[in-house]
Amino acid sequence: MKPSETAGIIRKACARLQLTEVGFVSLPLPAGLAECLTEAEPSPFTPPDPHLRTRPEELLPGAQAVIVLLFPYRAPTDTPLPEHPPYTETGGANIARYARPRDYHRICKQYLERLQARLQVQLPEEDFYPFVDTSPLPDRYLAYAAGLGYFGRNHCLINDRYGTYTVIGGLVTTAELPPSEPLTRSCLGCNRCRRYCPGQALRADGFTYRRCKSYLTQKKGELSRTETEILQRTPTVFGCDVCQDVCPHNRRAEPSPLPEFAADRLERITAAELAAYSNTAFRKQFADRAWAWRGKQILLRNLACLAAKKERTAEHIPD
Repeated sequence: MKPSETAGIIRKACARLQLTEVGFVSLPLPAGLAECLTEAEPSPFTPPDPHLRTRPEELLPGAQAVIVLLFPYRAPTDTPLPEHPPYTETGGANIARYARPRDYHRICKQYLERLQARLQVQLPEEDFYPFVDTSPLPDRYLAYAAGLGYFGRNHCLINDRYGTYTVIGGLVTTAELPPSEPLTRSCLGCNRCRRYCPGQALRADGFTYRRCKSYLTQKKGELSRTETEILQRTPTVFGCDVCQDVCPHNRRAEPSPLPEFAADRLERITAAELAAYSNTAFRKQFADRAWAWRGKQILLRNLACLAAKKERTAEHIPD
């Protein structure tokens, strides 16, 4: 079978699952990619070995390509924040948008398993290895190389249809596929993401993850005074959406066609609700939520930080 015919089978299988954004990357990946990943100062949540990250063949012997998919997560009920501070949401949501539905890792894995099952029937001689963003693979680079988007100054992948509100997954495969063409355009360069970043983590010379609020809401241990002040600048207690919500490329971002991202949503958690659970009960109750992976105590710490700011603000309001 010709690579183009194989690609056609894959695209049709994806379309039946409403996976509209799919592209292909040929292997091996570029030789200098590992060095580029090292220079980008990856956060502690990134696998430390850059060479392992650039060798999908080690995950699946005989691999020749990667099928890359975007999973849009914006729900129809999600609305953009105001164009200017303060960033407060109607209804008091305090969880980042990607973490409001059930754990996206599970949702994406289910879709990949369904896709793999269909492809195994149609391409019985080929093998497949599914991955989401917990794999060692450089998913944003793969999505870019697969022609699924281009990078904003907030380092997020911008897709023409769904903006930056996507997560990335795919299948490493032994099938030979025609490589997609990366897009040549770039973001508008308005610098809104840099201007409004709560921690000023986005700079002209790179990204400083230590000042990123999303990172700080997941960091273990006590927060420094500076870190606490960064966390207190917006309402979220897990994650941060500011650089995405102020991005002009997201003004017309379509909602996800995948119903799982609109169902069973939890937009807000409180200290009182969390205090009702033991650590064991918390893990059992919220095992299927992406924001629960760091545990109850980290969330309570973040909630206490925001409550402290609210108390100080109330003290300065005249009677």
